[in-house]
Amino acid sequence: YEIMPSLVGSEMCIRDSRSGIYFCCYSMRNILINNTCNGNSEHGIYLWYGDSDYNDIINNTCNDNGISGITINYAHHMYIEGNSCSGNYYGIHVYHSTFDNVVVNNTCTNNTHGIALTLYAYNNTFIGNNCSHNEYGMLISDSYDNMVKASTFFNNVYGMYVVNSSDENIFYHNNFIHNIQNAYDECNNTWHNEIKQEGNYWDDYNGSDDDNDGIGDTPYNISGGDNRDEYPLMQPWIEDYSPPIILTMDRNPKGIICLLYTSDA
Repeated sequence: YEIMPSLVGSEMCIRDSRSGIYFCCYSMRNILINNTCNGNSEHGIYLWYGDSDYNDIINNTCNDNGISGITINYAHHMYIEGNSCSGNYYGIHVYHSTFDNVVVNNTCTNNTHGIALTLYAYNNTFIGNNCSHNEYGMLISDSYDNMVKASTFFNNVYGMYVVNSSDENIFYHNNFIHNIQNAYDECNNTWHNEIKQEGNYWDDYNGSDDDNDGIGDTPYNISGGDNRDEYPLMQPWIEDYSPPIILTMDRNPKGIICLLYTSDA
């Protein structure tokens, strides 16, 4: 087990380890930025267990790792933004009672699962992510009360796949384009924003818009159960989402600059 100080890592290149960057147990308020973590046997970046909270993972490249590009396991209040994850089993994996994380503007391509939430991940927010050319653009299993918005799921086998009591999630302003199956949801979820009365864009929606308000006049049925997008969009959603700037000293009050810890363990 490692107890880490506050860290800022930048422009490291790590490969051929078990995990490129590995934090465990009270690894709090670290900033991992602009690192390349490719070709490791398990994970590119792996944070797990025991109050490994309030870490920022920004603009890293995590490709061709045996299990995941980025995994957070029982870690909370994380900010994951602008990372590129390709050629992994999981691009980004959030799991095991993990909550209150924000995952923004990441690109996950050519993975088995672009983004996955499993094993009781809840109250996480996903905005502006691009998941393309994966088997599952996004998998949600045994996880609830998450929000997915303004993301694009393109040319996957399944754009979104929701199973195993993954209820009370909300999806809106997403684009589902050229997937073999745009979405499968066997649980009880909301596929629109009721206040805005706007849903998602589905390239296989064949309804009409007789009043020209940009919203389909009939719902879009989600395969797998009784879920419907009540307000399907007639055109792809375009949103230039610019996340708030996170000041280093806000998240890293000690302001310590150190080298990252890497491990073959």
